[in-house]
Order: sequence, then structure tokens, then C-alpha cells
Amino acid sequence: MMVSFRFSELARWNDGSRLTAVDLRCTLDAVRGTPDSADGRAYESVIEVRDSADGLIEIYFDAVLAGHHLLFDRVIRAADHDDCSDVSADSAEPPTGAGPFRVEVWNAAQMILEPSEWAREEGLVDVDRVVLVPIREVALEAEVLRSGEVDLIFPDLEEGLSERLDDPNLAFELQAGPRVESLVLQSSVAPLTAGVFANEVFRSALWMSIDRDLLLENVYDPIRPGISLLSCGPTINEEWCVVNGEFDATFDPGAAAQLLTDAGWRFDADGFWQDPTGGEVSIRWLVDPGHGRQNRLLEVLEPSLAMLGFRIEVVECRGECVFEERLGALDYDMAFVTTADPPGVGPSLRRFTCAEVPGAVLGRNFGGWCDQEATALLKVVSASTDPDEIATSLAGVHRRLAETRQLLPMVRLPSAVAWRPDKLGPEPVLREIRAAGYLSLEALMGLEDLDGDGQIVIGVERWPSCPSPISACGSDLWYRDTMGALVVPGVWESSDSAGFTPSPMIEGDPVVTMLG
Repeated sequence: MMVSFRFSELARWNDGSRLTAVDLRCTLDAVRGTPDSADGRAYESVIEVRDSADGLIEIYFDAVLAGHHLLFDRVIRAADHDDCSDVSADSAEPPTGAGPFRVEVWNAAQMILEPSEWAREEGLVDVDRVVLVPIREVALEAEVLRSGEVDLIFPDLEEGLSERLDDPNLAFELQAGPRVESLVLQSSVAPLTAGVFANEVFRSALWMSIDRDLLLENVYDPIRPGISLLSCGPTINEEWCVVNGEFDATFDPGAAAQLLTDAGWRFDADGFWQDPTGGEVSIRWLVDPGHGRQNRLLEVLEPSLAMLGFRIEVVECRGECVFEERLGALDYDMAFVTTADPPGVGPSLRRFTCAEVPGAVLGRNFGGWCDQEATALLKVVSASTDPDEIATSLAGVHRRLAETRQLLPMVRLPSAVAWRPDKLGPEPVLREIRAAGYLSLEALMGLEDLDGDGQIVIGVERWPSCPSPISACGSDLWYRDTMGALVVPGVWESSDSAGFTPSPMIEGDPVVTMLG
């Protein structure tokens, strides 16, 4: 197939030069060849990028690819790299900016964006500068906003959030969002890490010992009353739901204990399960202690599991350490993971196929789950243009997630944003930001500096240690939804929970053409 589009007037680098097919080809070479890139496999079907005679950009694929929306979500400038096939040597340098903004400062303390000269001349940006600063302790988010140090925050979702932001001087939005939280049991087998859940009996027993109702009542409902457990699978798309209630009524500790006993497991003197050889078994639970919700999950669930005989070893890891040093290396047993991927079939293709299990080459299947039936279904999905076939196949993937006890969906998390209405507006744009769950370039251009200080200050929870959009951390959503989204151009974006939309960098909708 072929995807074609035309770059818009905004598709310029900070010096005013235009984005071209050369930049797309450089990006393609970089994600395929740079050792620290986790996205090379996603681009395997791309065979050519070229300019057409009438100024269109044409991207050719050697197969139908339903997840093509995930590609070229970030583009690097060819002129900045001597060798596009490996840009790892350039990873210490942050992007210089694109569209109407250029990067003035990017360090451990802040990122400062200023309008590009051409954007000033054309009157595209009214604000003098945009400042992003890290708020490393989520407990301080509300106070930093209340004090006026920042104009906007994306607050951490935890009990007491609404009360902390209940202030007539603050505006706060908390509604259903596109994020899903799930419990992932790392199930890889040798020659990978071969954690405790490589044992199918033990994995099934733990899966049946998770009291989701307990977590709903004590962790999720206090965040926003009315949150319900997901019976669908790790998705908000009802068309992709499992059909036989595979994720309903999963809590059955009696059956779990019987399963282990029948397989030769016994309790030790302390009341914890030991394997048939008499060996001690500990479950390494990966927790980011900087999050109140993660701490609360631990407080509620660990005693429940201990009573049922499961020994927990808490592994604390903050920020990008979670995604790169632990999840990306499959160096954990159990973790609550929030997936905020854009909608569409592409994220499922990456999270659940055997080819994306991290190994010698980085991948995005952080659960280490390699199920041949699910991978075959995802191959059908990747080459299909039939919505019914896609829905049936993805429901089959979710069914296999339940049958193999690899993942247990929890809830659809709300999306939150809080701001100072005396400093920042207009309200409709801020509500659009809340709905999307991230800060897009288009939204940033629509914000207004109401207090006249010439700047917009945004507090963000996490801060990248590596600024390269090609590296592993550059492909994580927390990077792309803040710093990367504002200074790294892309063809696609997701402005809500319903689907993909073209970014401001292109005109209209890209055209997909099926070739003979």
C-alpha cells in the first residue's frame, strides 16, 4: 500500500527550512539502525519514501499495515546527522525545535521554548516563551500550582487529588480518559529472564488470587467515584471486548490453592508457598514509589497476597528506570502498568506479539508474552482493512491474555489537568488538553497568557535523561506527550480517545492507497 500527504506551512524547522522526504528517510534509517532504538520492527514494511511530481510525500509499504498510524510520529532533521543509519553518537544533543517553536534551553532543571523567527514574523505565536519544569515530588503538585510557580499541571492520580485541588483559585478537570491500568505478570522463559511466572501453575494461581474488587474499593474509587472494573481487556474500545466474560469473577483463592497443591506446592513454616522442590519463591513487584497510587496498591494488595501465601519482594524504581532498566529488560515479575498508547490496532501489535519481546533487539512487549495463537491473530489484524475482522481478532488476543493468565485489566483511568484560570486560558482549549491527556503543539498554540507575564509555565511529572527522540526513552509516551510533542514534528497524533488525527504538520488527511 501507499500513504500520501502534503506537508503544511507549519512543517518547518526552527530556522524556517521545510521538512522534506529526505528527513523522513533519515528518520527511517535512524529507527532501523540506531542500537538504542526500540521501534525498528515497526518500520519493517516501509520500502520507500519519496517526493511525487506534484509535491506530495509518498510512503510505500510491501504489505498492508493497519498500524501505519504509529509511524513517523516523530521526525528528525537529516541535516543534523552525518550518518542517519546510527544517530546514537548524537543522542546527547536535544532537538533544536520545529514548527513555530525553537529550543532555547533544555537541561535537568527546565526546558525553555521561544517562538521561531519565522513564526514571530507571521504572527503565529503570541506568547514570548513556554517553560516546562519538572515537579519531581507529586505531593507538591497542587502547592506549586497554587503558589503560581506554574500555570498548568497534569496531576498524579491518587486518593485525595480532588480535595487537594479544591480551591476557588484553581480550575480542575477530572473525567474519563484514554489510559488503562493493568496488572502484568512477566511470563518470559529461558533464555530470557525466566522469572517466577514462567511457571504456568504459579502464574495462574497468582492471577486467581488478585481481588480486583478490593482494589476498586480502596484504590481506584477514592480517586473518582464511579470508576468500574474493566471486563473487556486492556482496551477502552468496546468492539474489541472478549465475549464470554473471561475477565469477570477472576478472584478464586480456593481454586488457586488447590491448583498449587495438586502440582506439589506446599506452605513453608512461615505460611508462604514453596515450589515442589522445597525452594523459596518470591515475587518481585516493581513499584515506582514516587506515585501515590502505586504506593496505595502496594499497601492494599500485599497483605491480601501474604494471607494467601504469596511472598512479595518490593523492587523500587523511579521514572524512566521503570521503563528502560526494568520493564524493557524484563527484570521484574509483577507490575501495574498504565498504557496510554494512542487508539488503533498499532499498540496491540507492538505490545503483544512475539517479535516485540525484548531480547538482543529492543522491543515493546514488556510482558515477555509470546503466544503463537495471539501472534497469528495479530498478523491477521496487521494486514486487514475489515473492521469486523479486526475486532474479532483483537477480541481473540484479549481472550488469550485471559486464558494464559498474563495480564489482568483493572480500570480505565480518568484524565486530569489543573490550571490557574487567572493566568491561563481559554477554558475550551484546556478541556481539549484534558481529553487528550497530553499537550499537543496545536493546543499549545491555542493557549492564552492571561496574566500578561509573557510566558506559560507547565509543570511535568517526569523528565528525560536522554533527549534523543530515536532512543528507547524517546519512544516512550511520557516523553512524546510533553517535550517531544512540542519540538519534534510528527505526521500523526491522537487528540482524543477515539482515533488518530493528522498533526498540524500536514494538510488534511493522509490518503491510503491499496496497490496491486
